[in-house]
Amino acid sequence: MSFQTLLRRLKTAIRLIALGELSSLYARALFLLRERRQGRTAFTDQPKTYAVLTPPHTLYLGHAIQAALAKAGLPCDVLTSQDVLSFASETAPDFYFVIAPQTFKHLPPGERRIAFQVEQGVSDRWFDRRYLDILENSRATLDYSRFNLAYLAQRGIAYPHVYYAPAGGLPVYSSGRELTPRGANFRRRVLFYGDASSPRRKEYLAALGERFDLQILTNTFGEEVQQAIAAAAVVVNIHFYENALLESTRVFECLSLGARVVSELAQDIEDYEGLDAFVDFAPVGDVAALVAAVERVLAELDQPQTEQMRSRPLQVQHFLQQSQERFEFMLCRTLLGVGSLSYAQFYEAVGPLKTMADHGAYALSLPETVARRAAFAKVRPSNMEIFDGLRASPSWVGCALSYKYLSQSALAFGRESLLVCEDDVQLPEDFLGTLTQIESHLTSRAGGWDIFAGLIAHLAPDVEVLNVEVVGGLTFVTLNKMTSMVFNIYSRRAMTLIAGWDETNPDPHKNTIDRYLEAQPDFRVITTLESLFGHREDMQSSLWGVGNSQYSALIDKSRELLQRKVLAYLQNQGDSR
Repeated sequence: MSFQTLLRRLKTAIRLIALGELSSLYARALFLLRERRQGRTAFTDQPKTYAVLTPPHTLYLGHAIQAALAKAGLPCDVLTSQDVLSFASETAPDFYFVIAPQTFKHLPPGERRIAFQVEQGVSDRWFDRRYLDILENSRATLDYSRFNLAYLAQRGIAYPHVYYAPAGGLPVYSSGRELTPRGANFRRRVLFYGDASSPRRKEYLAALGERFDLQILTNTFGEEVQQAIAAAAVVVNIHFYENALLESTRVFECLSLGARVVSELAQDIEDYEGLDAFVDFAPVGDVAALVAAVERVLAELDQPQTEQMRSRPLQVQHFLQQSQERFEFMLCRTLLGVGSLSYAQFYEAVGPLKTMADHGAYALSLPETVARRAAFAKVRPSNMEIFDGLRASPSWVGCALSYKYLSQSALAFGRESLLVCEDDVQLPEDFLGTLTQIESHLTSRAGGWDIFAGLIAHLAPDVEVLNVEVVGGLTFVTLNKMTSMVFNIYSRRAMTLIAGWDETNPDPHKNTIDRYLEAQPDFRVITTLESLFGHREDMQSSLWGVGNSQYSALIDKSRELLQRKVLAYLQNQGDSR
């Protein structure tokens, strides 16, 4: 750590103590400890070979990871058992994903593994001290559920140590597998596979067994389960716990193998957008409703095929492809975050953001900061997509990479402008109307601006006012520089500059993305004298680990300076006349 960095952190600590912000000081210290731990275990050489270590019941997830790594050009083996001695052998893989690591007696060294946590945080059943230590002592912890991330944070496993990667489909999962063709009775066969010991599952299975040709598989994995799924008309998904999360790995495995799925609803169903079009859901705890849903699917399969039924397989494949791409993105995002994948490798693997073809407005948000994401989701404008921000250590590098990736994607799709806000922005009450007015003014100034800044966090004392215009009741001010990324609209020139940001420069005093932009020559920043946009003080900074309230004085000071600068400019303009 440099003397400059140490001095800056000491000043921050003294300021927080003087303000009585001891909770903020504690949060900041905890954040720095986690981030420093990531830095200490940085790779000297990037891993070249990978392996997934998985118990048999999560083999599908292992294959999904293998497919994602193949997309990034990284060889990966899927293993269901491992001799402890082989972790240290010369032929051992460089790096491991370990799924359900608590099920293994021996594990790869912590710095050589990512723990993929697949248990449900609705129960403490698995989360004993040994398991929590495994998660904490891994290079990172990966989880499929944002609900689980909130639970893990309560147990001390929190951002920036955790990553999110929801399960997805594998459209070609059955290719290369010799699956037995469905027999004549497949139209009536109903399958359940998994642990059938739960009392609530027993109740469901008893009701299903009275009505259908029900097959129950327990302690059965791999090829045998795949054959059973392929031979079934319907696979039923029943929660082990009453308030369970969706068993998404099972659901996507069945869809990938061409099965129809009937499932109970789950409290995290919103995490799987579009899934309800391809899975028949029944209310939680309603045995009769689930039985009726199975009956409807079987009756549909018995009917002559309609055009809609014939088109369903293609629609399912398209949905599975989209979900697979999302999983691949989130997995590569994790590898980027822990430093085992360079940004160039990441971009080559995932390509430009496909939604950029239809959307030019994004809210930058980390799914691992659960409270911030949830708070923004409640106020998200209809025209704005949420982008899962990229991760790196230190965090300001990941932030800048997010802007770089969005800018590269926008340029790849030929966009002339890009709106990006952060999820702790405070939007005006009539956001869409205000945005229309701002965009209209920017269009009239085509070629005369680089960035529109909704909020300026820091205004340098030597900033110059280049122009002041009053349009439609708003005072638009053109400046030669500014520092803030809370709510900005970027021109093509600004996007080109951001796309060229150098992620290999580690200087946080000059190379944070806002300081980088502030240093650009001949820059034209348009803002409004009116305070249209704000910064939520009740949120925690995902970059620095302190509450946003720490920035309030700086923002107020910048507003006051802007007002003085504008007044001086107008006086000078009057004098010149």
